[in-house]
Amino acid sequence: MSNPYEDLSAGAAPSATSASSPAAGPPSVADLVSKTASTVMEDFVPFLVAGLPFLGVVFVAVFAALFGIYGTMFAGILVGQAVGGDELAGIGAIVGALGSTFVVLTAILAVAAPMQASVMRAVWNQLETGEKLTISAGFSTITQDLGKVIGFNLLLFFGVMVGSLFCYLPGLAVAAALVFALPAIVVHRQSVGSAISLSVAHLQAHPGWHLGFFGLSMVLAMVLSYIPFIGYALVATIHPLFTLLAYREIFGTGEYPEVRD
Repeated sequence: MSNPYEDLSAGAAPSATSASSPAAGPPSVADLVSKTASTVMEDFVPFLVAGLPFLGVVFVAVFAALFGIYGTMFAGILVGQAVGGDELAGIGAIVGALGSTFVVLTAILAVAAPMQASVMRAVWNQLETGEKLTISAGFSTITQDLGKVIGFNLLLFFGVMVGSLFCYLPGLAVAAALVFALPAIVVHRQSVGSAISLSVAHLQAHPGWHLGFFGLSMVLAMVLSYIPFIGYALVATIHPLFTLLAYREIFGTGEYPEVRD
């Protein structure tokens, strides 16, 4: 689906009429927090149940990381010793650990990213139609726009990783700049490039609000993750809810996203 804007940063009006147009300026963060809390309190069980499959992903990821990384590191040591003695054993361990880490992270991303997008669509559907979340939320639309979802998440992952090599702040800046890109792909089915442009344009128009919202969303995710046993399940649904409430207020619910300064 093409983007009707000629200049996203200028907030040009879309060619199609929106079902729900955003108000001028960014929404109140206090209102977003209040709406998030009230929505979760009304439907806590559906939000919890919908996030439970992510607990399985977390456990599998932990075991895969432990056995995969340490196993290949040990195998690298054995191969290094067999080929060149102790001098190559250390190199073999490093190569094995790095290689398996890349494989494990790529595999996790290939599973978790489509599940995240599917949950986001289900949360958006609840906001728009009132249909409650179910345990199938992470799988019901897992193949929709699969290439765009994985492609964007790969770009985000490597952008954050490269940025984090420079004292972390550039990595956080990348994540902050693209906070509304995935919702644009999921909700309005924008291309990866258009979604990135949309999110960056909002950052340029409202840098203080945009960065503040990103920081608060990070705090929300961290606080939820520390809840024993069910924390990651709640992160999987409540964090998208908070993001989508903001996205809906900023970009509307029409066929195309609106950008209104």
